[in-house]
Amino acid sequence: MMIRVFTSKEMVITAEGERVISGKLNNPVRKYFISIDATPWNNIKTSIPEQYKELVSAVLDKTARDILLDAVRNSIATPGELPASWFTEENLLDRATNGASDWLSKEELEEAWKTSETRKRIIETENYKSNPAYRKTANAFAEMVLKLSGKTTFLEEKYQDWILSKLSETDLETEFGTFVTMRISRMKGREKKAEYDLDIL
Repeated sequence: MMIRVFTSKEMVITAEGERVISGKLNNPVRKYFISIDATPWNNIKTSIPEQYKELVSAVLDKTARDILLDAVRNSIATPGELPASWFTEENLLDRATNGASDWLSKEELEEAWKTSETRKRIIETENYKSNPAYRKTANAFAEMVLKLSGKTTFLEEKYQDWILSKLSETDLETEFGTFVTMRISRMKGREKKAEYDLDIL
């Protein structure tokens, strides 16, 4: 299935359940618009805690826009159509979390974690200093966060939600918060894909 690329917002044909994505290139200024399946954004409503929905939605918007603009840049002429498969939930999340420029290596994630408000809030407490059980749990939390740099790492859903619920709001605007949120969103996408209709056999 292909989707049309438009050069004017007024030209866009939008069906129910679709989302308009736009992008702009300079020198000279050119604008492009596409209407794609909104399922990835709709799934955010049920798979992501409320406080992270806006962030994840914005990252998906940016990823879809990057795909659109990359296609335009790499075409001799403006492409009239693009494969709809480029904008599936799986592909968007893969691109958002696996892109070489966006992925945090083990060392980069460790550095980002050390300077995060989340870590600061956890360790700069009297509990961390005096309560061995608290400190053990805090260290387990840190270990899980740092595992997210592994491209094959998968955490149980309860631990995914635990990490998301403990992220400090100020971290959501940082590279650290964006990476962790999108990394867990990708895991949730894998869970959804792995579900089977047990009555089908």
